[in-house]
Amino acid sequence: MVALYSIAVFLSAALLFVVQPLAARRVLPALGGTPGVWNTSMLFFQGVLLLGYLYAHVVTARLGLRRQLIAHGALLGVACLALPLGRWGLGPPPSEGEPSWWLLGTLALMVGAPFLAVSATAPLLQRWFSRAGHERSADPYFLYAASNAGSMLGLLGYPLIVEPALALRSQALGWSAGFVLLALLVIGAGAAAVRGRFPGGSASRIAAPGTPSPNAVAPREDSSSAVASREGMAREGTLRETSPRDRWRERVLWVLLALAPSSLMLGATTFITTDVASAPLLWAIPLAIYLASFMLVFSRAGAAATRIAARALPIAAIALAVLLLVGATRPILVIIALHLLVLAAGALACHGRLAALRPRPERLTEYYLLMSVGGALGGAFNALAAP
Repeated sequence: MVALYSIAVFLSAALLFVVQPLAARRVLPALGGTPGVWNTSMLFFQGVLLLGYLYAHVVTARLGLRRQLIAHGALLGVACLALPLGRWGLGPPPSEGEPSWWLLGTLALMVGAPFLAVSATAPLLQRWFSRAGHERSADPYFLYAASNAGSMLGLLGYPLIVEPALALRSQALGWSAGFVLLALLVIGAGAAAVRGRFPGGSASRIAAPGTPSPNAVAPREDSSSAVASREGMAREGTLRETSPRDRWRERVLWVLLALAPSSLMLGATTFITTDVASAPLLWAIPLAIYLASFMLVFSRAGAAATRIAARALPIAAIALAVLLLVGATRPILVIIALHLLVLAAGALACHGRLAALRPRPERLTEYYLLMSVGGALGGAFNALAAP
């Protein structure tokens, strides 16, 4: 059954990242492949991702496991009404004025409902798994690595395999078939969690929200070193709860540690696509680095990678700042490599801290929601404020 959850999480992430270039493929001929179009599209997808995580958090906080399954099954069913992708749109873009609002509206009609349903699936599945009575339920964050692996496959597989081999209509039909398959996997995974049909688990072991896992360790009474000790807990695979007075500080850290890499990723994308060329694959490089950092920090090598990145980041950032101050433009490949190095080090350092600060499963959806808030704020800063 772990395989069922892993496959469902993997597929949801792959669909999430395939639909973004697929939607862009439909609108770029009308608007062109400028960095502004890419950043506005990223703002839309980050915003809908935030809504999906908010929905997952509210559903898991207010409904029991069985009703969560019913609610999400209904959302998946409603999203099927928008299939195949591209059925709806706003027509041609305006000939004059700012096209950003047209782009946002077109994306909402074209892919909004399916993207919302898919974006909520991964946090819901992880939360369901945490309550399914499996021996690994106390720390379900290993499924996040499967999610980011699916994201990487979708990100790189589309331009390298899907787009050259299939016509646009065939791509939309294939994505729609994958969405239907995902809906069936989600229903199966949810039913398994409700029934507690995991090896070594039973329905009686499903804990109510807020009930400590039998494998969890009670929180320390002295919380003065909560953040420092959390890194050790993450390496040991045991998650502990923070005291209520530390929670707001922790929430702010989650947002800020997600905001910085998101802004860095979009900034590097804008630089590369503006100063080099607006080639189809160039925008994928920073995003691939961004996703790879998530995969690495939630793996067993995450703590070591975070330490190395934290030490390399100041040196790389100072070197890049010097190049920017003197206005260096050559050699361009070295400058691009330095931008990507700063992005990689910053993403690993921040995401590594996020992984070390992950809470117990009872707060899993809140954790992902605030991470999404940080990512959306980073996107909004780059797309709206920075220009």
